[in-house]
Amino acid sequence: MSTRTKDSVIATVTVQGHTLGYTEYGTGDRVVVITPAFMMSQRMQQNWAQALACHGYRVITVDMLGTTADRRPLPIDRYSCDALGSELIGILDALGIERATLAGTSLGANVCIEAAAQHPDRVVGLILEAPCLEQGSTAIGYLLSPGLFLFTAARPLVRLAGLLARSIPVDSGILLGMVRDVLVADPARTTALLRGLTFGRFGPPWYVRNSVPGPALVIGIRGDPFHPVVDARAVVDEIPGAILCRTPSLATLRLRPAAAVATMANFLETVWLETQFALG
Repeated sequence: MSTRTKDSVIATVTVQGHTLGYTEYGTGDRVVVITPAFMMSQRMQQNWAQALACHGYRVITVDMLGTTADRRPLPIDRYSCDALGSELIGILDALGIERATLAGTSLGANVCIEAAAQHPDRVVGLILEAPCLEQGSTAIGYLLSPGLFLFTAARPLVRLAGLLARSIPVDSGILLGMVRDVLVADPARTTALLRGLTFGRFGPPWYVRNSVPGPALVIGIRGDPFHPVVDARAVVDEIPGAILCRTPSLATLRLRPAAAVATMANFLETVWLETQFALG
């Protein structure tokens, strides 16, 4: 079942027996699939997805396990970054997409790298906003431990916050909506995600990144301890044809996406033309 608005289609897709939400903007054969950051829903990507669709791309934002509409928590090994990469390829299969550019933020960027390493033939290129790798892992560790405590020992408080958050209108804007999505998520599902990333892997190791054929546009964030620019530079050094650009903060693509999206559109135009030429 899907809901069609003036400029988007909101629907769900079944991948490996579980329901994932997605939203589609624009039309055409040149597809960009965008994944969200850690614990976030696809809502965080809607502004730059809409802007990118205006450049002539079919853009699909997706929820991943842990932020999906399906409320059943799975074994924690399903939430490791490499398992989520496999799931992202499953989304392409379920939607009948042969090849796409994969894009994502933070954990979402890590998942895109995993997917490209597993199935390079399915990936035209990568747009990686603020990948979180070795240098950002310490700061991320400070989030995972209290997060596990909050969603286990303090779960009644989390459920209460979720009940209160349901009073926030769904269409209340991107920032408030992102907060709402985190709070109304089922705590058991969020706990499974946190455990999977804690005891599995949060990001692809260097040898996985080295296996990605590229190309990639890597977006570094200035002064962000969770997403240090040094991690972005490492990806640029490891993936052939990768280039680095910078934005002031994670808020840029959420609130003022125009300039960054123009850079993305130039990158996409090049990689899709090269793909078309290679395929004859």
